[in-house]
Amino acid sequence: MSLLDTLPPQALDLESCVLGSMLIDPHAARAASYLLAADDFYKGANQKIFTVAVELLSRAEHFDLPLLVSELESKSLLEEVGGAPYLAGMAESVGTSAHIESYCAIVRRQSRARKAIAIATELVRRGFSPGIDPDELAAEAVDRLLGLLASAEGGMVGIDEPAKRLYDLLDRQVAPKGEATGIHTIDRLANGLHPRDYMVIGARPSTGKTTLGLRIALNMAARGLPVVFFSLEMYRDELVAQALRLETGVDALRRMPSGDDRVRGMEGAMDLARLPIRLMDSAAGGRDMRVSDIMAMTRALAADGKCSVAFVDYMGLVEGPEAENRQQQVTLISKGFKNLAKRSGVSVVVLCQLNREPDKTAARKTRRRPQLSDFRESGSIEQDADLAVLLWRPNMFRPDSEGGDDGEFHIALAKNRYGPIGADQYWFGKDGSLVLAALSDPPPDLDAKPGANYDPAQDGCSEGAKSAAQGELFGGGAT
Repeated sequence: MSLLDTLPPQALDLESCVLGSMLIDPHAARAASYLLAADDFYKGANQKIFTVAVELLSRAEHFDLPLLVSELESKSLLEEVGGAPYLAGMAESVGTSAHIESYCAIVRRQSRARKAIAIATELVRRGFSPGIDPDELAAEAVDRLLGLLASAEGGMVGIDEPAKRLYDLLDRQVAPKGEATGIHTIDRLANGLHPRDYMVIGARPSTGKTTLGLRIALNMAARGLPVVFFSLEMYRDELVAQALRLETGVDALRRMPSGDDRVRGMEGAMDLARLPIRLMDSAAGGRDMRVSDIMAMTRALAADGKCSVAFVDYMGLVEGPEAENRQQQVTLISKGFKNLAKRSGVSVVVLCQLNREPDKTAARKTRRRPQLSDFRESGSIEQDADLAVLLWRPNMFRPDSEGGDDGEFHIALAKNRYGPIGADQYWFGKDGSLVLAALSDPPPDLDAKPGANYDPAQDGCSEGAKSAAQGELFGGGAT
């Protein structure tokens, strides 16, 4: 017997139990309307009965067999679904509605099995199509099957569930704690990275955004968190060489170190090999990396417990869905990353280039600092992000005759959807190291308005950041 001759998964007897329970108990009817959808039923007649029953429940104070019969008759569906005797038979066959949730769970499980078969069948059919892109098909397969998996965890819940979890945290005096990034500004103001956070790091080219993103990835991986790093700009060997330079100060890519440096580099390379970091670059895939590729791979790894934080370097090189222009495409890419964070539960960190405003001669003379509005190609980036970090090196273009670039480096948490914002000054070493210029800054009071824009002089910032703002070391943000 072939699979085509096999009936799809179904539980017709329990479909009847669900509908029968609804007919004898209005409370069971409402419970079923929350737990199931019409397409969860295998039998077409049962789908129509359930649809009409839910419509009736939404507008009627009472619900029973006579009302449902009348409603089906008014829609000319009564005879089509089997008539009043079919409905009455279901009501009579159920002795109690006490097991309505168990009935619904089995009906829904069979429904999800049918949907999995339908997805797999469609993918097989498309796989035989001439000219199909196998990478695109594989990414779609992962995304659709993981979407089906995620749907099992979804659904509407009462406010009591999250409220009880908050009560429990308060009762046990357990503060919500994110995962430390090792970057003082982010850990001080945002309490680290939390699951489902979407953080963007914006800077002009060669300012240090890859270095900062890689530094955070190394710090988090060193604490045992599984990390995925998508590099669209650097080849994986170059990225690991930069990681080695950050960890040991040894540059093994452009020149061969000797003596102690060589030994230190070898030891550092072995330490890197033990970190739970997975790398993916554009060269490995043989083509430009699509946002759908990144989403599918990350969700697959997250479902297997192999990804807690995903890094993307950088957004401007990510291929998006077809759109009228690049601005709309970047908007769709950003929303894709936002969805990825929320649906997979991982923290998503995306590096972005800023536009040229901070580099213009007039801006440099007035020491104009980056603003949220400087994110290149789409205002959606700053809107979608839960956390937005801006980097600035004020003396990067200073001529040698005036002292050159002294390594002064600023990290600003310009947007924090859940708390305060602010900035800190660092010293940026030639080996990529970051040293905080004011380690004595006290932690701020977390009373700033959530979602406020970047303004270091606000009350939620440390005293050091306020003083710096008055001295024009940090810049205000845009709305």
